[in-house]
Amino acid sequence: MSIHVYRSSHRRFVDALVCACVVLSGCRSYSPLGGVAPVVESTIRLQLTDSGSVAMRSYLGPSVVYVTGRLTGIDSSGLALAVGETQGASGATTYWKGERAVIPRSYVAVVEQEKLAPVRTALLGGAIAAALAGAFHALSSASGSVTGGPSPGPR
Repeated sequence: MSIHVYRSSHRRFVDALVCACVVLSGCRSYSPLGGVAPVVESTIRLQLTDSGSVAMRSYLGPSVVYVTGRLTGIDSSGLALAVGETQGASGATTYWKGERAVIPRSYVAVVEQEKLAPVRTALLGGAIAAALAGAFHALSSASGSVTGGPSPGPR
């Protein structure tokens, strides 16, 4: 294999790794919807009111402040979620397996929708890509697989 073809194939490999890193390292954040109805099937986070936390205690657990999950429906009774996690006042997170919960609107203080955080995603993706490229370069140099030409023959 010529050196040009070797470097070209490895460059494509590194480019693919960089793209994969950026896609897979997507940082997420939540932003309030401010009166706009959330989109069904999107991931949302509900901040409960104090009375909502008390009223939902028997179903969600004690002192739950945030409920995060996939919105499965909206109707007059409230917001139906496939719950992914809850977070208590202490900051402790409890993970769920998509159990259904209907949260009455009167128990919800704030509705937030999950969004991609482009700056954080770019920074994290770049850092991962740089680390992978550095590791790849170090391994390639250490193994001697990329050389400047054919090895010298016997003299």
